[in-house]
Amino acid sequence: MLQSLFNANNNNKTSDSIKNKLLNKRLSDQKEKIKELNELKNATEETTQLNSRKDKKNKQLQNSHFNEDDDAGLEARYQQKLEADNLVENDNEMDIEEDATNIVNDVVKPKIDLREEELEKAAKTIFIGNLPQSVLTDKKIHKQFLTLFSTPIKENEHEVVSEEAEKEEIKNYKVKSCRFRSIAFSEPLPKAVAFKQLKLDPKRDSINCYLVYQNFDRKTISKIIKHFNGFVFQGHHLRLDSVTNPAKQDTTRSVFVGNLDFEELEENLYQHFKQLATTGSDEKLIEYVRIIRDSKTQMGKGFAYVQFYDSSYVNKAIELLNGKKMAKSINKKARELRVTRCKKTFTPVTKHNGSAANLNDKQKSKLGRAQKVLGKMDKKLIRESLTIEGERATQDKQKQKGFKVSKMLTKSTQKVKKPRSKEGRSAKRSTEHKNKETK
Repeated sequence: MLQSLFNANNNNKTSDSIKNKLLNKRLSDQKEKIKELNELKNATEETTQLNSRKDKKNKQLQNSHFNEDDDAGLEARYQQKLEADNLVENDNEMDIEEDATNIVNDVVKPKIDLREEELEKAAKTIFIGNLPQSVLTDKKIHKQFLTLFSTPIKENEHEVVSEEAEKEEIKNYKVKSCRFRSIAFSEPLPKAVAFKQLKLDPKRDSINCYLVYQNFDRKTISKIIKHFNGFVFQGHHLRLDSVTNPAKQDTTRSVFVGNLDFEELEENLYQHFKQLATTGSDEKLIEYVRIIRDSKTQMGKGFAYVQFYDSSYVNKAIELLNGKKMAKSINKKARELRVTRCKKTFTPVTKHNGSAANLNDKQKSKLGRAQKVLGKMDKKLIRESLTIEGERATQDKQKQKGFKVSKMLTKSTQKVKKPRSKEGRSAKRSTEHKNKETK
């Protein structure tokens, strides 16, 4: 047994040694082949180099013979070459200067986000006020509302229109989206949760809406506003206006109404002023009724504006309805209304400071439209793109020194209040008053 194991081990050792020898031979053969290939490559490269040198020498000889024949045109060619080189250098210098100016402009002129997409969207939107709250709760009324504003308006029934014009009208009247605002909720929940659960305030029966159309056509939008302003939908007189170009209040045709109940409705006020009609109920009397409300609670602030189609109704309203109680009110005890003329209001002109002063005329007009039309978030984004470096730092320094920076004003027109002096009259009076109280 032992001898057989010893013989097996010897056989294994001999087989391993044979394998190693074969591998070494193969490696040596491969190395020799690689050397031969490298030598061939070097030889071919040398031959190509020699051939290229010979070609260059031949060309030089040919050029020299040609130049000897044409010695007269040497100076002209030399001058042309110099001029070409100068032109190339000048072009390079101009390109470098242009690149430098572009870099400076990129650094100096900051990229201002004017929210142009939102402005285009605002041009296609219509504001609808005094819309019934049942549009949110009832699906049928919601469908009626959308079909009413998506069907084309025909002023003359017998008017003949081509098929292409009808298709274009249908495209212009196509509604893209509908946003409901000024919703009063019954419980103090987050707006999204209260809206999903439809926890609406039963005392408030109207909401506002922003209707966005798919295409922008100025004629169709103005036609819709004129046709549906004062239109009665589900017992509510609608108030329509453009978002980008809202109609200004005409003080000669409007009336200020004070001492209103905080929970008063627009329809009750509409019916109260409809008493001034002389010919009948079909008379065009009131253009719109607008109760001023709080943006958070949607409760009335106690006053409203009523605008008539004709200025002659203003004197009638003051003579007949001033100091009289409302015919129909939300509460049992109706208040005596105070009806007076509207005063002219002056809107302050906003001056563009900092990087806004470097804008073009078109950009300035867009910025002005954006400040009037867009919401709070878009205004904030524009303000951030127009911030001036160092403005925030100066405000922080003022706060450190003791100055109070007013938060109500905008960044462009901020006022700084001086700290109260400890040796002034008011300080002495307060110390005297405190001493008297202690005694």
